[in-house]
Amino acid sequence: MNARPRVRIALPWLHEATAEARTTGTLPDMGAMRWLAGRGQAARPSHGDWREWLLAGADATALDEFRRWPAGPCLAAAAGAGPGTAPGWALAQPVHLAAGLDHVRMAPLADAVPSAAEAEQLAATVRAHFAGDFLDLADFVDGAWPVRCAEPIDCTTHDPATLAGRNIHDALPAGRDGARIRSLMNEIQMVLHDHPVNERRSSTRAAPINALWMWGFGTFDTAPRELAATRRWLLRTDDLWLRTFWRAHEGAERPLGADGFDEADLLLAITQLPTAEPGEALAEVDSSLLSRLCRSMQAGAWLGLELHDGARVYSLDRHARLRAWRRPASLASL
Repeated sequence: MNARPRVRIALPWLHEATAEARTTGTLPDMGAMRWLAGRGQAARPSHGDWREWLLAGADATALDEFRRWPAGPCLAAAAGAGPGTAPGWALAQPVHLAAGLDHVRMAPLADAVPSAAEAEQLAATVRAHFAGDFLDLADFVDGAWPVRCAEPIDCTTHDPATLAGRNIHDALPAGRDGARIRSLMNEIQMVLHDHPVNERRSSTRAAPINALWMWGFGTFDTAPRELAATRRWLLRTDDLWLRTFWRAHEGAERPLGADGFDEADLLLAITQLPTAEPGEALAEVDSSLLSRLCRSMQAGAWLGLELHDGARVYSLDRHARLRAWRRPASLASL
């Protein structure tokens, strides 16, 4: 552990939310973010995917390993499954799909989190309906179901965390087996449509869990490799894929809201907006997380900080707090 830790942070929605809030006239002052941007150097990310960028800064071996592990095998390994326990694995995420006039939109994932009892009831119905078919839901864990596939599936999918508020049309499964998985998802929607769990949720004004989003298909043939990064870095994230990858590789993690912020080299990623309105979400993250980052940098607590906003990376070294001649960035530059 360094005397002064390093911090890498990904807020992949921040740039887009800033642009949307500016368009609607709801962009807050964002004093903390402007200080960080003014004291740091901005550059394009070294990797297109924010997860890969986050891991690349921790350890190149961790990035190589992550590319071998789709989300389905990660969740299976984190849940205790071993190599070769199924020909293929995927992940079934409970979601709420909202119908518009000419499209279907993904609701925020937080709207469709089942209780333990609800998860068991929904899984029992799906298992009974597809008994003997090519998939089987394992026990619900960490917000989703690992899915055992009776054969390897060649299918390109999208993480539902990136689709909140968006039309899902262009994000449906594609590839050789894409049509088969799309048909399966449609059938699951029909099974869940009038499910007692959803009738109860509707009666309490909770969003029905009217679909399972299938993604992260891959094989799990070898055990996770030992990684230096998981021994040295602490992970805090709401991202299911990254969290289960880290856990499967025996990495240390803590909840996002836990106390203590400067105790170790830290990887931090928040994928979901704290509120549905971009302006409100930006105000909240600026007054909480980003303000804490400012205070830690101003106190000289960290060796360095890198912040990925979804489009750019802002890098601050330990001397950033001394560069008083660098003014906070303008809102227009964010």
